[in-house]
Amino acid sequence: MTRSFRQLILFISIFTYETLHSQELRDKLIKLSGDTIVCRITLINDNNIFFDYNYKKGKIRNEYLSTRELKGYILDTNNKAEILARGILKDTTHGNSQRLIHIDQSFWKPEYIILLNNDTLYGETRITGDWTSVMFKMKGENEERPYTNYNIKEFLESNIEYFFFNEPPKNSRENLASKLGYFGNSYLFWATDISGPLYLLYREIMKDYPNSVPGLSSGSYISKEYTLYVKGNTPAIIDKGEFRDKVSIYFEDYPELALKIKNKIYSYDDIGKIVEEYNRWKLKNK
Repeated sequence: MTRSFRQLILFISIFTYETLHSQELRDKLIKLSGDTIVCRITLINDNNIFFDYNYKKGKIRNEYLSTRELKGYILDTNNKAEILARGILKDTTHGNSQRLIHIDQSFWKPEYIILLNNDTLYGETRITGDWTSVMFKMKGENEERPYTNYNIKEFLESNIEYFFFNEPPKNSRENLASKLGYFGNSYLFWATDISGPLYLLYREIMKDYPNSVPGLSSGSYISKEYTLYVKGNTPAIIDKGEFRDKVSIYFEDYPELALKIKNKIYSYDDIGKIVEEYNRWKLKNK
């Protein structure tokens, strides 16, 4: 096979692949501005829509747009996009019918920060990449400003409430980390897992693997930590080892639920079910 023939075969292969690939870009994203993006949608959730598009002739790139920027989308009849959206779609019968599926912009709650003096400021929030602070831009302004537990105690970002509690570090490792601005307890904020009369909050923290040699570390890992919180009260951080005693006391106003916990019907891994059951009872028995 000559070199020129091999080059011809390669060219035909690339051309065929790119042609077939571009023919698959039959979906459409409609922006609030009215602009249309022809693409192939791959994933839809409440926050973003992910898609492939032809950014140069024959060059496919994967991108995403926030649903805040979109009026809706149109899926080709052959599209097999994964649809994980729950509250953002006005039309829940999102079959591939080549018609416009509208995005409900009223799904988004106005974002805010709450200062330590309880003043609430509305604007745009953005969590920093290291999850130690939040950038905030007030309505009508162009400049973002950083806020931490020294400035605020609560904020809303992408419909999720986050809280700072200013807990004292538990040990010297966390104390050092908090001074450096990484994952010390005084810097980490808590994200809402379940909201209601009782909140279930979570955060991810760095922990050391146990080591038989004192003073030496065998490595670190990320662990998920939960806390129970009623707004205005002191949060109750849930320790797995003290789960039954601590949590059952917290639910003493609902004796049947407290008894389920004491009798091991519910375990630490059922904390989400426990909070949901408590909130249903609380709302019913106001």
